[in-house]
Amino acid sequence: MIVEGTEYRELIVPRLGDLVLGQVISVGDKIGTMVLSALFRRRNGKMSIFSLPRVSHAYIFRGDVGIPCVSLSEVLKIGDLVLGRVKIDWFRPVFVSLEGDELGVVSARCSNCGMVIPTPREREKLICPACKAIRRTKISYLYDSMLWKELHVLNRIRIYLPVQ
Repeated sequence: MIVEGTEYRELIVPRLGDLVLGQVISVGDKIGTMVLSALFRRRNGKMSIFSLPRVSHAYIFRGDVGIPCVSLSEVLKIGDLVLGRVKIDWFRPVFVSLEGDELGVVSARCSNCGMVIPTPREREKLICPACKAIRRTKISYLYDSMLWKELHVLNRIRIYLPVQ
């Protein structure tokens, strides 16, 4: 996807320093993978939101989460929506860091019952309102389940079957 305007023409791919929104699709001890849905780029003093033109992935390493953990699966779960900053862009998939108060999980569901978890009261704990399960994670101060879920759904790349 090439965005054209009066003063610029650029290819929309994640670059160093860009913010990306994505959904975690796999988590291991040392590395996690997420599918990117939106890219946030500052240009001329304004923040712009872009949908990515094709399926893009990003890796998150255990050391880039911003909180100490033995395993990455302790702090990230499959299905979490994560806001991260591109740390390495010369390799595809890109590498994302969650270090910083504004970065981290921005929307989550309970891994026990599937209930959407509302805005947390504490910095590193998500508590399910239905089953009272407690989960430690890296929470962004921008956490808002409904807002980020809507942004993700609007910008997600849809893959259709040939018969549709």
